[in-house]
Amino acid sequence: MGALALVLFCVPAGASAAWECQTTHFRVISEPGPEIAVAAAQHLEGVRRRFEELGLPLADQKNGPTLVLIFANRESLDPYASRDSRDPSLTRGLSLAGGDQTWIAVAWDAPGSPMAALAHEYAHLARPAGSAPLWFREGLAEYLAGLGTAPEAPEALSPHHLQALREQPWSEWGEFVAANRMSAAFARPNFYSQAWLAVHWLAAQGTAPARLEPGPLESLVRDHGGKWAETRLSEHAARLWEGVTLPGRPQQQSAGPDSVGPAESTGAAFAPGSPPSRQTEAWELQFWRAEFHRELGHWDLAQPALELLERDFPKIPEPSEALAAVAIARGRYDLAEEKLRSAVGKGALRPATHFRYSLMLMRP
Repeated sequence: MGALALVLFCVPAGASAAWECQTTHFRVISEPGPEIAVAAAQHLEGVRRRFEELGLPLADQKNGPTLVLIFANRESLDPYASRDSRDPSLTRGLSLAGGDQTWIAVAWDAPGSPMAALAHEYAHLARPAGSAPLWFREGLAEYLAGLGTAPEAPEALSPHHLQALREQPWSEWGEFVAANRMSAAFARPNFYSQAWLAVHWLAAQGTAPARLEPGPLESLVRDHGGKWAETRLSEHAARLWEGVTLPGRPQQQSAGPDSVGPAESTGAAFAPGSPPSRQTEAWELQFWRAEFHRELGHWDLAQPALELLERDFPKIPEPSEALAAVAIARGRYDLAEEKLRSAVGKGALRPATHFRYSLMLMRP
């Protein structure tokens, strides 16, 4: 895909046992190690460039680079997913267009390819599907992730979906299209594969990725019924399976926590002449974890962590800024003004902080 111009920093996070790598569009904070942080940042830049070529809106930037949290395992991710899913263990990653920041969070040591999971979560941000049904939102992200990671062979990531559809029973159409994150259909092993197939079928009708919508398939189902859709998708899967030359899961799916796979090599990041590194502050990983909870609306989890950081690191403005946002959300404007005054006094630079402070000062 050509040379990639990056502004790259590799940062040991001291006592936090995490590493930070920042590129033009992504700030990756990784628990597993520096090689993974570098690989994830470069991979996402490549996916973003491919999405741009496809004409996607790239509605992903808010107050700087997208913040990417890579957790060492799924247990670390569970507290963020537990309130929004029937079974948090099914969640490999999350994405969020928050009020102050765009976010991606991924568990590295989990089944499947972590790089594919990063591309999937970024697809949610780059091409939002709004109020579309869950099957379309997840199927679109899976389909775009395949395009983003294998531009020369768009179906390179499909064998594991096709194999799942051959080996596992499909959800009945009505149950599938009505699924939400708390439903039994979503918890079935091949929900994502069935969703991917439905979107792949839509794309095969000649619709460009940036213009894919669930409406055409939903309209046909209204005219012909759910069984018609199941038959059409089954036929489409059979045609795709004929083109699969490697049985089983593709090589990308086997990447584990200590291996990023041949296509995801990190060696270039440590070549002579790479940018210098700097050590992060000890508070940073804890702050971003708490801030992600805040942006998700988990104020009961965010506030105690932020208060500890404000106490233990009294010179930094970030915890006070975040606590002010929590106070505003809870209608405690006097407290919000106090926290914002403290953050500004500590040198806070974020425009959102000064805007909120101005609003608090203009109260009657």
